[in-house]
Amino acid sequence: HPHFSQLPCNSDFSMPCQRLDVGAVGPSTYVVPCGTCELLDGNQHVDGAAAIHFVGGLNVEGYLQILPPSGANATLRIEAPFVFVQGKLTVDTESFPERAGDVHVEISDDGGATDDIYVMPHASNGRACGGAACNVGRRPFVVAGGAVDFRGYAPGCPSWTTLADVVREGMPHPEPHQYPQPPSPPAAECAPIVVAQDFDGPDVDAGPDGVWDGNGAGGHGIVAEEGGASYYRVSGRTSAGQGPRVVLARPECLTPGAPYLFSTRIRVSGPSPSVCSRIGAPHHDNSCPRLVLHATSSTGGQKLRRLGVFNGQHLPDGTWGTFQLQILFTAEEAGPSVTHEQTL
Repeated sequence: HPHFSQLPCNSDFSMPCQRLDVGAVGPSTYVVPCGTCELLDGNQHVDGAAAIHFVGGLNVEGYLQILPPSGANATLRIEAPFVFVQGKLTVDTESFPERAGDVHVEISDDGGATDDIYVMPHASNGRACGGAACNVGRRPFVVAGGAVDFRGYAPGCPSWTTLADVVREGMPHPEPHQYPQPPSPPAAECAPIVVAQDFDGPDVDAGPDGVWDGNGAGGHGIVAEEGGASYYRVSGRTSAGQGPRVVLARPECLTPGAPYLFSTRIRVSGPSPSVCSRIGAPHHDNSCPRLVLHATSSTGGQKLRRLGVFNGQHLPDGTWGTFQLQILFTAEEAGPSVTHEQTL
């Protein structure tokens, strides 16, 4: 991607490597941090099978080395809904001739989900996608400012084929400040971020972003977990429309047509398993958490619009997962005469 460059925190990729703990791979996007190196050994096994499923995707900001398994008939199978390489990814059999197995990387479709994937670039390339998350499509394998080196055969074997020669002479090399910039808010007093809430304060009933509640649910409020982390919990739900809701304090600060990134962590739990956590549940199932916009004009006109559905397939109940999507507001949904409610 022309708007991405090599991350300065990776230096020359000479950092020491530590073994990737496959047991620590959870439902969220697995990130190899910039400036670090992790080694994925094909001889590692998960539940007795050489298969590793990065349920929330794989984002390589640092250096990830993959070694095939030793057995000639063995295969290391890696599954992920997307792979995003901003650092370096290598699969090396040349240096280890005793590693006679195969490595298969499969970009899965998460049970038939059709939504595009949005990936937040590293801070050093923060403006590469206009200051927001990058829409990389569906089932993508993206190399953005990074490098991929798959050494399947020794250099002496005539197996290397140049796919494309790119001559960059004379091509523009924009500086970060020349990247497309997000649109300015309608007024100087408007913040570019509409809602920024980490639930770290004592109360969110009337914060600067807006008023938070449970939209009629039996209970709602901030819960502080051990270790200092906090989250907003809604309990006692009796209808599908109830859940965490924020009534925006200043809808007039929204810019029609400008892309806004919505990103949050979500966890669903209850006395019985949710439909959304079961493999094979329809992606559009009404039991799945969804983000809904409710706009009311000063004349009483109302508009209800579903902005997105959380695909919780393969995510066990009681486990945190990332819900992320891009939102575009229309002219009739933004303005001083509109009251905004967003419910999850």
